[in-house]
Amino acid sequence: MRTVPSPGHRLVVLVVASSALLAGCTGSEAEDEVDPAELVAAAKATLDATESVHFILTSEDVPEGVTALVGGEGDAARPDGFTGDLDVSIGGAQASVAVISIGGVVYAQLPFSTGFTETDPAAVGISDPGTLLSADAGVTGLLTAATDPTALADTRDGDTVLRQVQATLPASAVADILVSADDSATFDVVFGIDPDTGQLRRAELSGPFLAADAPSTYTVELSAYDEPVEITAPTG
Repeated sequence: MRTVPSPGHRLVVLVVASSALLAGCTGSEAEDEVDPAELVAAAKATLDATESVHFILTSEDVPEGVTALVGGEGDAARPDGFTGDLDVSIGGAQASVAVISIGGVVYAQLPFSTGFTETDPAAVGISDPGTLLSADAGVTGLLTAATDPTALADTRDGDTVLRQVQATLPASAVADILVSADDSATFDVVFGIDPDTGQLRRAELSGPFLAADAPSTYTVELSAYDEPVEITAPTG
């Protein structure tokens, strides 16, 4: 004669089965987790291997009346090339400056100018943008210098889910991109990394860039990895 399980017995079986299923799901999620330090290292390796990248720079809370880089967009290519338009604040007045950097020489087309001239980048509040893809400076230098990486909640960049990693940066690393950084400060950074490609897609830096008591935020967005870019010195 077949024994019919009692309602209580069926409930116990259901609870045990559900617990096993949840345990399996938890184990799967744990396997998908990536150490934040490994994510940062993978992003550096990917950036070091790319030949070119497109970037967009934006800023928030920049103090008034300063000479500083406040935004821009352009393309960087190995070994030391850059072309784009940079937005600078000079004594409180903002202007867009066309910039080409190649071979360690920076050329700028300043406002009201009809051609490019060789320029000291520090005069317009920037460092040499040709170093953006340098293996020991620029954006990849941020990844190298980052300490105490901590995982944050994922975010989206269009259809791509980015893993976010928060870390701390010394002023020396930040100054490779923004020459006006406070030499004695540390800065917070949040990296947005595509875990499928290892690409760094965003870096948001916050700290006292231009004034000790007035923190600002700069965000660098990277895209178009390895798309062909041709950069040559201007002829006039």
